[in-house]
Amino acid sequence: MTAAGLAGATPHMISASIAALSRLLFEFKDDMAQETVDQLLETVHVFIVSGNREVVKSALGLVKVAVITLEAPRFQHHLETLMNALL
Repeated sequence: MTAAGLAGATPHMISASIAALSRLLFEFKDDMAQETVDQLLETVHVFIVSGNREVVKSALGLVKVAVITLEAPRFQHHLETLMNALL
């Protein structure tokens, strides 16, 4: 239900949804399936290259949470794509 906010009409709503997903990832990282984490990180890639500063800031926050909380094997195959988007 939280991911539905990513299709919001305003950047503020999208940013709030990304922040909520960051918190959910932090709290429930061990309970999330790998497919869910993969989808979340692929979706964040789209928002990192967004033109809206507020959305990009939230997306970077989610990447930061993912880097800190996820084990390397769960995050490693997304690293190249996210680094290209950041640069």
